[in-house]
Amino acid sequence: MSDLTVGDFLMEVQKVATASPRTLATYGSKFRRIVADIANIKPTSDKQKHDYFNGGSDAWRTKVDSVRLARITPERVTKWKKQYLTRASADPRDQIAKKRSVNSVIRNAKALFSQRNLSQLGHLELPTPLPFEKVAFEAEGSYRYRSLCDPKQILAQAWKELHEASPDEETPKFKGKPLPYDSPYRLQLAQERSASKHEAFKILLLALSVGLRRNEIDKLQWSQFRWAERVIIIETTDCFEPKADSAGDMPVDDEILAFFRERFSESESRFVIAGSEPKPDSSYQHYRAYKHERTLLKWLRGKGIACHNPIHALRKEYGTLVCQEAGIYVASRLLRHSDIRITSQHYVDQKERVVSGLGGTFSAIASTTHQGKTEDDAAA
Repeated sequence: MSDLTVGDFLMEVQKVATASPRTLATYGSKFRRIVADIANIKPTSDKQKHDYFNGGSDAWRTKVDSVRLARITPERVTKWKKQYLTRASADPRDQIAKKRSVNSVIRNAKALFSQRNLSQLGHLELPTPLPFEKVAFEAEGSYRYRSLCDPKQILAQAWKELHEASPDEETPKFKGKPLPYDSPYRLQLAQERSASKHEAFKILLLALSVGLRRNEIDKLQWSQFRWAERVIIIETTDCFEPKADSAGDMPVDDEILAFFRERFSESESRFVIAGSEPKPDSSYQHYRAYKHERTLLKWLRGKGIACHNPIHALRKEYGTLVCQEAGIYVASRLLRHSDIRITSQHYVDQKERVVSGLGGTFSAIASTTHQGKTEDDAAA
């Protein structure tokens, strides 16, 4: 039996894999999660697993990495999956959510054992069978998008409440209580809050009217605007790499292009959205404009867009609008999907409700029946 440990395997994969460090870190995290549960390795406290400053995380990871890879069999992974699903409540929505979640964990962990990686690891004595061999995914139900807002209404509200936000209208708080008017920090905090709302409006506009993803917006640079061509170029830059097959030209409405051109003339940064410096080599998903994105997330949830990722919901609204205007093939191309089925299953909502047309006939029948009963009652 192979003595190869989980840690040794992950180290060897890291040497040959072409995925980014952040993606590999995600894959490794999901696999360690499965291994820890199967080997019954639990943190000494709820905080230990995520204690990156005092060594708690390292101690937990060392235990997980010492587990022999041969212990992680398909049978044990399947058992782990079933136990995970038992955590769901009787609510069908929670059951679907758990199925999607467990599939995501398995899908990420299984990517470590891709055929490309394995072809480069011939020098290792890998166990047979491998951990995810013939492990089935759960049926997840429909991913069909249901619209959560009226794009025109949300844009109008965002213009008034985000773009036109003024420090005079802000009420900064400290520990839940409004700061006194004579506080030296009041004006500063009020200015920061209104400025964050202005940035949040730009994020909303790029997601809703151009269909950009959150990370594309976060790392978007002014140099990616082609003013004469009226497009935004999604391309590899010094701090951003598009998802597979997602590079391309994104057409922009003339009026929205004019809005950003004015912002460009006022900007002193190379980035469209204000924020910190990017961290392209980080092993986690770093958002340089997180503060302003959080402002937008809070605002959107306050408008009833209470899904897991409200900013991505704006992109789905964009896809729906394009589909209604030009059809699903154009929507799929502009959303930069590799497969039109993704567009159909995950993004497009049919807002124009097509009905049978029998309403008039039904009304006439019901009216006649009601009239007949009335006459019968009068005769009686």
